[in-house]
Amino acid sequence: MPNLYAILGIGRDATKHTIRKAYRKVAKQAHPDAGGDANKFALVKLAHDVLMDDKRRQIFDETGTIDENFVDNSLGDGMQWVNIALDQVLEVCTKRNLNPVEVDLISDCSRFLRERKGELDTANKALTRGVALTKKLVGRFKAKGSKPNRMEAMIAGRISALEQGKARNKSSIDAIDLALAMLADHTFDWSSAGSYSTGGGYTEMLNQLGF
Repeated sequence: MPNLYAILGIGRDATKHTIRKAYRKVAKQAHPDAGGDANKFALVKLAHDVLMDDKRRQIFDETGTIDENFVDNSLGDGMQWVNIALDQVLEVCTKRNLNPVEVDLISDCSRFLRERKGELDTANKALTRGVALTKKLVGRFKAKGSKPNRMEAMIAGRISALEQGKARNKSSIDAIDLALAMLADHTFDWSSAGSYSTGGGYTEMLNQLGF
């Protein structure tokens, strides 16, 4: 069983803040752009997920094992994003009547994933601003008389929804990073003689083609 603390380069008394900080640093090093691979990145993510969960961390600390009842779907999620990217590239090939063996599928799939990750990063920044602004409203609405404070409950629900949106986006970003690592672990035998250039952003091209 791997030493999850050693993977992140932290001590066993590390706080969650320290774990998150170490994860961001090590994850960048394990990313395919930095020469990492899918297995290494998955292990780094596993260390983060276990140590950030109080119950799973306690089990690991006490037994040195990882909770076997927990299903880690990260590899499956990463593969799902690879499939999404491949579907998009093949759709473009169909639209343009291109032979897919004359397309650098690894490069184009990776470009699509990076652009999608950028969109999710931008969305999360907007959600973070939304949370900060909404929290300024907490305690500001007052119910008249003995009426229930429905506005305060609505504000709490709004903050929760925004936070959940951020969590979903972060999960997708992690899965995309893993998908990029998977692609980086492979090559594709393609004929550059018939290659095409997207001529700009991949997402923009898909929009132009009606996707």
